[in-house]
Amino acid sequence: MPEGYILFSVNDAIVLYSLLTSAIIPFIVSILKQNTWPNEVKFTLALLLSLVGGYLNLIISGSAITGISLIALFGLLFTASQAFYKYIFKPLGWDLWFNKPTTEVEAIAAEAGAKTELAVIDALEETSPEATPINDRLT
Repeated sequence: MPEGYILFSVNDAIVLYSLLTSAIIPFIVSILKQNTWPNEVKFTLALLLSLVGGYLNLIISGSAITGISLIALFGLLFTASQAFYKYIFKPLGWDLWFNKPTTEVEAIAAEAGAKTELAVIDALEETSPEATPINDRLT
């Protein structure tokens, strides 16, 4: 073996491809999804992409494709892609860059960083002082 030559093992290749794939999955989901899709559909899309990514990683790395290796890689990919989405992709605003808000409510919620419906309602009440407070509407 030549001096300075780096040889990756199959396990090293799987880990490297998995890290790259887990960073790519949020981009693919954001490109494919629509703002009007329910969260369950977006979640299912991320699951399916993780499964496909796991299968492709096994093929590219030259590893044996078994049920156990596919399930383990799928779990790794899905967990890592969700962590990448939550801690890097969304805080940097890439989600809003790919999916611009289409309604005033979505724009206000995105601007306020709303994560729940109550936060959206609070954000709307702050931007529209003439609106009836939500507590008064519920009683």
